[in-house]
Amino acid sequence: NKIAADLGSKMPAGILDKIRAWRYLSMLGNPRTVLRNLIGNEIMSDVLWTSKDAVGAALEKVMGVEQSQRTKALAFGDAYKANKAYAATTLDDARTALEDSSRYDTKSGIERAIDENRQIFKFKPVEKWREATNWALSEGDTVFLEKQYKRSFAQIMTARGYTPDTMTAKQRSECMSYAINEAKRSTFHDASVVADAISKFENRNVVTKILVGGVLPFKKTPINVLARGVDFSPIGLQPGTAQYVTKVKSGEMSAAQAVDKISSGLTGSALMALGFFLAKSGIITGGNEDEDKYYMSDLGHQDFALN
Repeated sequence: NKIAADLGSKMPAGILDKIRAWRYLSMLGNPRTVLRNLIGNEIMSDVLWTSKDAVGAALEKVMGVEQSQRTKALAFGDAYKANKAYAATTLDDARTALEDSSRYDTKSGIERAIDENRQIFKFKPVEKWREATNWALSEGDTVFLEKQYKRSFAQIMTARGYTPDTMTAKQRSECMSYAINEAKRSTFHDASVVADAISKFENRNVVTKILVGGVLPFKKTPINVLARGVDFSPIGLQPGTAQYVTKVKSGEMSAAQAVDKISSGLTGSALMALGFFLAKSGIITGGNEDEDKYYMSDLGHQDFALN
């Protein structure tokens, strides 16, 4: 970090850096974006992911997944609480991996650390605004990254019967890798081959930077949001079921991985069905594209609201 800070402080910002930073600041530098980031993380982590893991814990037992392969457990009980407390003690070792990437950028490692320590604007009010925006969005993700990390770590420990006193170094490493991956997936921080390829093409020269950056300012987030949307839907349920039948038997995929896909699809499909039922029952209102939308609005009706 000290090396990155030193290098960043000595790297001058060019005109393209300033244009890019100003553009990002114009899109992200407002309280509404920060609030949406927090709400999105809350829904994804504490609603969808928690529900998915509960469904997965039941499926792993029903489908007879071997205990040594299980990754899900119900988030209560003395064993789970003790394991979650132990997971918190491993956070310092996992923090570098957890915070190595951002949902708004494909840069990672030393390259990202240097960027975070650069001064882009000499006009202090604008630079402070840029720094405050980066901090708010980063911290809004970090809270949920660490929360999901501890939950996932405790779940895999509990599911496999590990305890803090008997856990081996290999088992600890396996739990950390699984928990880091789950934390990143739940906050859209996971690596994307497509996003990396687009970024690599973008950085080929000035022309590609302008063209690709102009069309796709953010690469990782839209792709990961689309991927999670497919996972938590009936579309994602079918591949998970098929993979459980074929790839698990052939050894290409573990039973726990297939169960995770199935539980994601079931959870998302159930929530979609619940939303449809509530809308048909008149309990909630979705988007109104009818001709009388303005008339209904004048009567006090709102889109995407409780009635």
